[in-house]
Amino acid sequence: AIGAVLVVFAVIAQWWLLAVIAVLVAGIWYSMAAWTVTVDVRGLRYRSVLGWPSGSVELTEIVEAGVTRVRPLREFGGWGIRMGANGRSGLVLRAGEALEIRTADGGATVVTVDDSAQAAGVLNALVVRYRLGAP
Repeated sequence: AIGAVLVVFAVIAQWWLLAVIAVLVAGIWYSMAAWTVTVDVRGLRYRSVLGWPSGSVELTEIVEAGVTRVRPLREFGGWGIRMGANGRSGLVLRAGEALEIRTADGGATVVTVDDSAQAAGVLNALVVRYRLGAP
């Protein structure tokens, strides 16, 4: 809404640079507003509604998946795709329950998703299946 008001104001005042900046800021904000998170035989994938930014953790890299609680400001310095303390990174959109994936290199990826326990269970089952060589 603020972006639309800025664009209208800029057009009326003929401040074209302000209109362009408002459209760019609105586009960046929109790209971060909705995300798709997928857990499947490839591992974990997340991407914004526009396809960028995105990230992934390959199934071959996963040691274990679990559930954790995150506090975005304290642990990651804010919201979005973040780098946190102790080698943790991920997609942090809210405080509360999140999926945490520990990787073979000692790092961890955190993604705030609904029903993170189910996502962790599916990933752990896929990792066991992969290690056993099952199709």
